[in-house]
Amino acid sequence: MARDIDQDGRDELTGDLVPATSPGNPMADGPIHSIYLGGLGITGNINAATWESDGMTSAPNGATGYLWVGDTGNNIVYKIDATVPMIVATLYLGVNLDGLGWDGQYLIVHDSGGLVHQVDPTTGAVVASVPSVCGWPHGISWKADNSPWSDQWMWEPDFSGGMVHQVQYFTNTIGFSFMDGGSVIGSLTDGWRTWTSDFGTDNYYQYDIATGALLNSLYVGAVNGNPRDGTWDGHHLWDVTWWNGNWAWQWDLYTELSMYEVTICPNPKYTAVQRGQVLTLMIGIKNHTASPQTVKGTLEVYDCNGVLRVVEGPRTINMAPGMVINYAWHKTCPMGAPLGIYKVRTIIEDMNYNEIHEDWCVVEVIP
Repeated sequence: MARDIDQDGRDELTGDLVPATSPGNPMADGPIHSIYLGGLGITGNINAATWESDGMTSAPNGATGYLWVGDTGNNIVYKIDATVPMIVATLYLGVNLDGLGWDGQYLIVHDSGGLVHQVDPTTGAVVASVPSVCGWPHGISWKADNSPWSDQWMWEPDFSGGMVHQVQYFTNTIGFSFMDGGSVIGSLTDGWRTWTSDFGTDNYYQYDIATGALLNSLYVGAVNGNPRDGTWDGHHLWDVTWWNGNWAWQWDLYTELSMYEVTICPNPKYTAVQRGQVLTLMIGIKNHTASPQTVKGTLEVYDCNGVLRVVEGPRTINMAPGMVINYAWHKTCPMGAPLGIYKVRTIIEDMNYNEIHEDWCVVEVIP
C-alpha cells in the first residue's frame, strides 16, 4: 500500500509516484487573502499573472514582492505591491499578451501571435523573441533547475491540444511534453512541480515535472468559477481571474491539501555584484503548521564549471507554530574572484518531515 504521508506525490518508502485520485478537499479553508484588482482601478480582462520575488517574508500572509497581472484584452501589465496593495508600475506592451512569467531579469510574455518575448520590466520594450511551440499560446511560467545558466525551462500550456510543454529557455527546444487533458489555460511552478489552471473544472492541477503524472489538485470554484492563471510567491499559490471584476486569491497549500509544511521564498533569480561588495541573500521561511518545526539551512556557491567553492552551514533554525522568519546570508565577494556567472544554492531541510527545499539563483561578478 502506498504511503504518501507528506502529500508530495511520492511513496515515503520507495519514492515511487502516487497519482492523485481526487480534487483534495474542496474549500477546506478557502483563500487566506485576496486583492480586488478592480478596486485598484484595473479594468479589462486580467488573465495572466506572475510573481517577482525579493526573497523576503512578512506576517501574516508570507512572501513580500510584486504580483504582476496582465490585461490580455488591452495588452497592459500592472506591477502590484501585494502587501499594500497598490499599483507601482503600468506597462503598455506592443505585443499580444496571453501569458506572463518572470525569469529574474525580464518579464516573459507569451504572445498569441506565436512568439515568446523577453520584456524589459521598466519600459515594456521587447528585448528578444523566439517562436512559441504552442498552436494556441496561453499562460507561461519559468523554472531554474540545478544549473541556472544552462538548465532553465519555460512551461508553455497549449490550449489547442491540451498539452503542456517544457521548453529549454536558451535553445527553445522541447525537453518534455505531457497531456493535461482539460481546458488548460495557465501555468505556474512551485519550485518542485508544475501546475496548470483549468477553467472547465475550476481546478489547479499539479504534475510531476519528470513524468507528467497527476499528483494533486486544488479546487477554487467556490470563490472563482473561472480560474485563468496563477503564480507562486514562494509560500502560496495565487489565482487570478477577470471573473466578477478582476480578483487575485491567495491559497495556502498546507491548509488546503496538507502539503508543504515549511516553504522558502525564492531569491531574485539574478543578482549582480562587484568585487569587494557584500552580497546579501534573504531567505524567507514559513512554518505553515500549528506545531514547532526545526529546519537546517545551508548555502553553497558553485562557479561556472560546477565546482563547489563556498559552503556555509548547516545552521539550525527553530520555528514556532505559524512563524515566518527572514534569514540573511552575508558574503563579501573576494577581490580576486574571477568575473562571470556563479550559481548559489540555498538548502532548507525540514527535520520534522524529512523534506528538503531548494532555491537556486544566479550571481554575476561584474567589473
